[in-house]
Amino acid sequence: MELITLGTSAAAPAAGEATAGHLVRHADGAILLDCGSGVLAALLEVIDLPQLHAIIISHLHPDHYLDLVPLRYAVAYGNAGRGPRVFLPPGGKAFLERLGRALRGRAAFFQGVLALAEYDPATTLAVAGFHLRFQRTRHDVPCFAIAVAGTARLVYTADTGPSEEVARFVAGADLLLCEATYPAEANPAVTATHLRAVEAGELGRRTQRLVLTHFWPGYDREQLRQQAAAARGGPVELARRGARFRLGPDRP
Repeated sequence: MELITLGTSAAAPAAGEATAGHLVRHADGAILLDCGSGVLAALLEVIDLPQLHAIIISHLHPDHYLDLVPLRYAVAYGNAGRGPRVFLPPGGKAFLERLGRALRGRAAFFQGVLALAEYDPATTLAVAGFHLRFQRTRHDVPCFAIAVAGTARLVYTADTGPSEEVARFVAGADLLLCEATYPAEANPAVTATHLRAVEAGELGRRTQRLVLTHFWPGYDREQLRQQAAAARGGPVELARRGARFRLGPDRP
């Protein structure tokens, strides 16, 4: 089982980067967790689009879904109609209908090309040989952390403020892919819906391995890593475009 981090910026991509997007794959298939701006180009550096079985969107902020727009065109004009299934949070289909009207004056702009579905956060989603579970996070729109179980258990926090429910959800993960949007000195009142690096480090105590992502533009990522490592009391890794993390029995 392998995680490839394709986009790790928050809100807007850093130079040469993309916003949220993370490929998880094993011998039986590949899924993409979020599809923010710049992620499609990064994805195509790794696999061909027909090899991607599904995209799961954690929430409907643009830095997590915006590349569904070029994906729609890629499927319509570049892949003979062969595209991944797209799983949206509750209300996502109506949201894309409104976006389709705004972009092209057509509610079916996405639905007519992409295979759209909404996941039920209360149930397990089986796709591409993985089993996915969801946990509502602390964010300013409905957002869901995603646990991916294959030969190992990977948990992606998506966007969240400090949350005991999320802390219980990540416990025992072989790898936690955790947002670390702000440094330790950021005002907690401002960061109620995102994590500071120290809070990511504290979550990482509950897991075997911690990888940081979702970095706010302008902050020193190495400083964030050091702050998280100090809070965790152990090693912490940084996600970056194209970085690969092996986990499970096939980990070297």
